[in-house]
Amino acid sequence: MKTISYRGKNYRVQNANGWQHIIVTEDGCKKRIGVSKINDVPEVDVVTNYIFNGLFLTHPCPAMDFWIYRHRLGNKISTAAYKEKFKIKPKKI
Repeated sequence: MKTISYRGKNYRVQNANGWQHIIVTEDGCKKRIGVSKINDVPEVDVVTNYIFNGLFLTHPCPAMDFWIYRHRLGNKISTAAYKEKFKIKPKKI
């Protein structure tokens, strides 16, 4: 019997017509996860982390805010106009 570790637990590898998978229960729902997907590195999106995981609160960055506003949202604006619009002042050291 072949087992595989996934998120700190060991699961038995099952075979369904050649497709190897494990069955995981998450939030009360059973899911089948292919063995080939387990070792994939999850795609990391810095914008998603910055916005939805709270990095904008713990590590505020006006440059990242500008980049998201200009490139991800597609707003054409200069840095000077962005500073004026969002009232960004330089930090005093």
